Amino acid sequence: MISTMKKERYLLVCLGTRDGMFYYKDKETGSRKSLKTRDPEQAELLVQHKNLVPQNPLMNRQIGMAYLSGSDPALVERVWQDVMDDIMKDKTGSTLRRWETAAKDTAFDRIRNRVVVTTQAADLKAVLRKGTISTNVYLRRLQNHCIDMGWLAARILPKKQFPKIKHKEQRAITWREHSRIVAREPNPERRDFYELCWYFGGSQSDMVQRDSVGRPVRLLGINWDISDRKLAEAENSRTAAIIRSAQDAIIGTSLTGQVLSWNEAAERIYGYSAVEMQGRNISILVPVDRGIELAQFQQQIELGLSFRGNS
Repeated sequence: MISTMKKERYLLVCLGTRDGMFYYKDKETGSRKSLKTRDPEQAELLVQHKNLVPQNPLMNRQIGMAYLSGSDPALVERVWQDVMDDIMKDKTGSTLRRWETAAKDTAFDRIRNRVVVTTQAADLKAVLRKGTISTNVYLRRLQNHCIDMGWLAARILPKKQFPKIKHKEQRAITWREHSRIVAREPNPERRDFYELCWYFGGSQSDMVQRDSVGRPVRLLGINWDISDRKLAEAENSRTAAIIRSAQDAIIGTSLTGQVLSWNEAAERIYGYSAVEMQGRNISILVPVDRGIELAQFQQQIELGLSFRGNS
């Protein structure tokens, strides 16, 4: 075993049983770690730098930055916003849109313009404390990208230091929420698409796949035979035409007497327009002395019976 720099905290040692690999020994703790080199000059230089750290940490940092800039000038200038931009260059479609949204997260402002290689674990912790689950997910990806690209030699924040990702409980929309979405959608084709999503119980992204420019390339769907519905619609149209052109007043009401429909003959006979009568009670048309007859009529209708009053 050989040793040097006996007055310093860290000593250089070389164990013959380790195939000439150099180590450094901490005189305060007695621990010994590998320098991962068999070159004596390189090992000597590494130990010298370790002994300079407690004496002048600022100078040590400047020396480290000088070495880094020699191998890759961009390493000492690359900030976290540059990392985000580099990732987004290779993203398209919905993935790109998600990254663009994530990049605007204000939690990243703590490190956005900080040089990557000078970032401390405390900086990433501060980002996580201010951010959300999404911040947690994308910060992991940013750090992994830096390691994969060789912009970081090791993780700034170990995996175990990231909070466990816990997503909120997911739920489907209710019928009332679905109805509101359909009601405010002016495009009939998109309304049909929403109805299809409701029928299958899938989200919009589950039901259709799109290419990089947003064009649908695959759609989950179903074919319905709507012949009966078309026949019913045609019959309803004919019935409505008959009611409109009838010479007699034809009035549709609810069981409580509220007017629901009012044809043109009713307008001529009673002098009220359909708009004026919509939602009003039919009792305003009944003479006072025939109010009992109206009540009997409504009771018969509720029971599903026919009723014929005196004209």
